[in-house]
Amino acid sequence: MSRNLAAALALTAATPLAAQQSREPIIFADDVFDVTGAGELDLGDIDHVLVPYFRIFRARPFSAKIELDLTVDAAGGVVDCRAMPDEGLAEAGAAICAHAMTAGRFRAYPHLALNYARANFHTTIKLSFAAAEGAPMFAFSTSSFPWLDDRPIIFGDDSIPPETQRLKAEDVVITPMQYPRRALQNEVTGQVVIALTFDAEGKAASCRPLRSSFTARLAYETCEEAMSAVRLKQPPDDRPYVLSIYWSLN
Repeated sequence: MSRNLAAALALTAATPLAAQQSREPIIFADDVFDVTGAGELDLGDIDHVLVPYFRIFRARPFSAKIELDLTVDAAGGVVDCRAMPDEGLAEAGAAICAHAMTAGRFRAYPHLALNYARANFHTTIKLSFAAAEGAPMFAFSTSSFPWLDDRPIIFGDDSIPPETQRLKAEDVVITPMQYPRRALQNEVTGQVVIALTFDAEGKAASCRPLRSSFTARLAYETCEEAMSAVRLKQPPDDRPYVLSIYWSLN
């Protein structure tokens, strides 16, 4: 099966996810937010922090890891860190958290319109055997999806502009969208609603996640795909375009 757009596209606002599902949604606002997948985490050089624990990692190269749950503020600074290390790596976890609190920086993708005071970011640090001299030995990854208790997510106040204040399907051109890579790897499906704005040339300028039926990360990855797939036919136009899409592996 093609991994392009694998579901029906609703080119106007969808039925509110909270009304579609019996599970109580998570409201993403203020300090209840997860930005895993919404940008890049920069911890700087972590080799010097973890080299003292190299032998533990080396003895178990395929299982030794440290999971981090970081709290970042709206400016991207790391304001809290919780380490969940494998056996024998408690000291390493404490060391990398201390480093993250000093040197860590989260940078949201510039096209994403997010509004939070404090947010969580999840990552895993593993030993990565250097391919060349001078290359880093330790690397961190954000490839896994946080499940968020399998509940739908509403971003902010869930406001969708009324039909008279937003673009219509005939106002835009949508090229085929690839299934979000990491969602595909993790076999994640679900419905996402996003709002796009456009620049003077008709290219997408920003993307605001509105709703997700499963995990916030699916909304962030949908924004990434939509930024290059949706164009405005007759710019300029300040109105947003609301896109609802259901990603399915069937």
